Amino acid sequence: MLVFLADLHLTDGTVRDSLAVDAVDWLARQLSAAAEEASYRRDGSYRPIDRLDLVLLGDVLDFLATDRWTARSSVRPWLPPDSPGLFAQLSRIAEAILRHNEPIVDFFAQLRRQGVGVPPLLRTRSPNDAECDYVPVIVHYVVGERDWFLHLPGAAYDRLREMVGSAFGVAQPFEAPFPHEMIEDAILLDALRRHKVAARHGDAFDPFCYAGDRDSASIFDVFVVELLVRFQASLQRELGDFLDESLTARIRRIHHVYPAVAAPAWLDGILQAACLPPRLQRAIESVWDSCCDEFLRHERVAAWLDEGDRGTRRRLMRLLRFSSRPARDWWKKLIAWHRRLRGAESDSFVVHALAEQDFRNRRAKHIVYAHRRENEIVPLEASFADGYVLDQVFYQTAGWATVESSARLARAHAEPVAFDVRQLPVFFQGDEASGRPFVVSTAVLGRRRGMVRREPAVAKRTMQSADRQGSAAVHGAEAVPQPHFSTAAERRETSPDADSSVERPASQTNEATE
Repeated sequence: MLVFLADLHLTDGTVRDSLAVDAVDWLARQLSAAAEEASYRRDGSYRPIDRLDLVLLGDVLDFLATDRWTARSSVRPWLPPDSPGLFAQLSRIAEAILRHNEPIVDFFAQLRRQGVGVPPLLRTRSPNDAECDYVPVIVHYVVGERDWFLHLPGAAYDRLREMVGSAFGVAQPFEAPFPHEMIEDAILLDALRRHKVAARHGDAFDPFCYAGDRDSASIFDVFVVELLVRFQASLQRELGDFLDESLTARIRRIHHVYPAVAAPAWLDGILQAACLPPRLQRAIESVWDSCCDEFLRHERVAAWLDEGDRGTRRRLMRLLRFSSRPARDWWKKLIAWHRRLRGAESDSFVVHALAEQDFRNRRAKHIVYAHRRENEIVPLEASFADGYVLDQVFYQTAGWATVESSARLARAHAEPVAFDVRQLPVFFQGDEASGRPFVVSTAVLGRRRGMVRREPAVAKRTMQSADRQGSAAVHGAEAVPQPHFSTAAERRETSPDADSSVERPASQTNEATE
């Protein structure tokens, strides 16, 4: 049995929220259920499988989304690998990530010690549900654009691999780079070939995230560190006293946006949905534009803009700024720009799956990619010869990500709605799972919400009252629609049984906190 787990994006929690704790329980249940299903054979008997191969398909650790690059060091991830301080910085980040995500690290430690539990075999060749046997788990690690440092060669990075690999029980030797391509690791390649699967993270098909060599940084590294992370720090430094916790929590989700270049349009939708005073919204936009200008002046960015299709790349300079944003469809135009950069007509990676060597020589029945935040299953080919059927299918897994989708009713602004997606593609070999070739388990969870009221004025500074009056004058009191829903406080106030002696909070509410 072969299982893929991608895009966990485990962070140190400084600028981006990490994986929810309850995700560990869901993963444990799914692995156990899949292992039990795999133990049922085509002839109807039950025989526990002898091993489970678990592939961590890239971006398990997020080395980029942390304030340690900008707030505590002059070291940057795009420096040469042997630069003084780079390995030490990466080690500190890895330690912080593992410490911040202790529940999932403990779960992998348990997998390493005892494996996945399944009912044992009775003499009747049926499962004994009252007891439990354990199937050993073999963990494989593949790197993506956020954890590519584990692909760097050298003794120093062997120690980094040992730190991460030991925490996750990785089977690959730490003395060799963790693979980016499946042919780079014999243990991984054997597991994939036994299940007739070809797999990769998928960042190699995104020029924004891949510069042709996985031992070097891409422009994405600069974008995350020098724009997204720096924007969050500048926003807190300059306007932190004016921002409530709800808005701050939503802005932390900027790292979930895919493609990353759509971040300013996503931010525009967040600000519009928050109904901020115009002066505060303009101030936030100004902070973004200031950070954007610094990003565009960065020497690596300037060099990147002059490469390849200069017209396409330089158009990004206009699309990233609030001051030069289009009047409509900002989100769509940024998505279209990213497609042009990839030389693609759609967001799908299916065209790359058709070019995979293992697809063309029919060695692989299943092609699996991650990286994108969408689920996609596409039949590629169906071959019939001498009573033998070969179906070849492409699987695009959203991994374990928060998906930010633009609301259909959004007009001038792409107001985003977020969902937590957990997906676990499972592939079987031989007579496992009664001969079934694969199962894809998916859970789409609504984000936890809670109404957070504005804090008293003494706790947070507010913009000048003149600006609020100006806002009312601009929009007009009658022109501002009231919410189509009532708050809990409003319902209590209108209830005939309400206790008038109880002091009630203000009726004005914030955006739902994440």
